[in-house]
Amino acid sequence: MSDENIFEAYKQVALGIEKVQVTDDELVLEYKDGRKETYFFKDLKKVTIITTDQGPFEEDVFWLMLLEEMIIMIPQIAGTDKLLERLQKLPEFNNEQVIKAMTSTDNNSFLVWEKR
Repeated sequence: MSDENIFEAYKQVALGIEKVQVTDDELVLEYKDGRKETYFFKDLKKVTIITTDQGPFEEDVFWLMLLEEMIIMIPQIAGTDKLLERLQKLPEFNNEQVIKAMTSTDNNSFLVWEKR
């Protein structure tokens, strides 16, 4: 499945995320309906940033994360600063791709990290 197809499938779920909490080991997603989901960075396989041409009127930056048995997508509006800080600790994390993504105004995807 392409990043674009995953984006369309997960966009509405992602927009339900209200807040992101990050520790060295865990990522906790807090949803607007009160649910919480916990994921572990040790299960992370791939991180891509997806951008759209919908900003600034709609959310236009999403973090797409492929884990061992799960795909999660987090809108930047949920507060991804701490997530970025944690991801930057991964070996060979590509900060140049993050910069390109954050300046993008088009529909695009930017691979920032992949487990080797």
